[in-house]
Amino acid sequence: MKMSYNIHKDESDNKKHVEITERIKIISSGPMILKRGEKASPKIVKQLFCKPKADTTIFYLGDSSSKLAYIHAKTDSKFLEFERVKALKNDIGLFPEVRYINSNTREVVVEWIEGKQLGYFDKPKEKQPVVTDSLMNDILKAIVGLHKTTSQKFNPLEVAPRALKNAVVDDMLLHKDSYFNLLVEWYRRVYDSLNIGRNMNNLDILFLDKVSKLVRSGEEYLSAHIKNIAMPPSFSLLHGDLHPENILKTRNGVRLIDFEYIHFGDRAAEMAYFFEQGSQSGYIDDSNREQILMKYLHLLEKNAGVLDPSFSDRFNLMEVYTTYKFLGLLCGGYTSSEKNKVNEVLLEDVYQRAIKLGNRLRV
Repeated sequence: MKMSYNIHKDESDNKKHVEITERIKIISSGPMILKRGEKASPKIVKQLFCKPKADTTIFYLGDSSSKLAYIHAKTDSKFLEFERVKALKNDIGLFPEVRYINSNTREVVVEWIEGKQLGYFDKPKEKQPVVTDSLMNDILKAIVGLHKTTSQKFNPLEVAPRALKNAVVDDMLLHKDSYFNLLVEWYRRVYDSLNIGRNMNNLDILFLDKVSKLVRSGEEYLSAHIKNIAMPPSFSLLHGDLHPENILKTRNGVRLIDFEYIHFGDRAAEMAYFFEQGSQSGYIDDSNREQILMKYLHLLEKNAGVLDPSFSDRFNLMEVYTTYKFLGLLCGGYTSSEKNKVNEVLLEDVYQRAIKLGNRLRV
């Protein structure tokens, strides 16, 4: 999830800043859990407004060197993110630590993680940060650290761009056919984006016809191969939105942020999404694709003790699902900052990769 932070300095915001400062003081002197060396008196660093999701104020506790964030969660999904993270064991050190949460006021105080993003949505490949083999190895360890938490139940929540996220549902154990039929149903929603591209975004008709043909072949591939795919032996705890801006390189190693869509699901779906995002940003390509995939599976077995015989088949399926769906979404204007426009550079990149993927898997 990409957020924009704008600092406001008008009179109403100054008043709000004072009100929030008072709330932080009250919370800090009450149920806030202090660590060794921390004092109850907060030092406000600056106030940020993260609209429309939440108002966020960054502060220190006394002379502490670690920053905390006071957040007023305005949506159910955002507050649910912190409830989930609070409930999960944090021994893997991946989650931001939730220090205070109030379900009545929807106030949260959480660890503020600072670091360099793995990539940026608004930059071309040549201007993205360099991801070394060592850094990629640390990233895969962080992902496996999350995926090692497994369950026999799962949430049928789509690991896909925010534009087509489905509502979180209660844990349930579905039959294989029901789960994979959901995937086909979700995939078909991409045709709405193609219609937008055809009717509003002034895309070249011949090009759009080629894209539509590819997307249709993707649906046919999914429908034909789903019945032969074995379900995973277990479901993993998934981040749910593992794009470059949610992966940070910090002084203490790789950290993941923004767990709004954390859920139990198919790890192959998460990795297909991770690979698609990495391909768009340029740190995953044909030269390292297989190496990264094999490294992930090695770490999954070595560090997590998880054997997943059908992973490769499911990954191929999810690659088609994710890449071809992105192709349709881009035709509908996804990632474009202008109305009735498309991100032409990214669209061409995904289009060419979809063709190569289709040739490789005979889609």
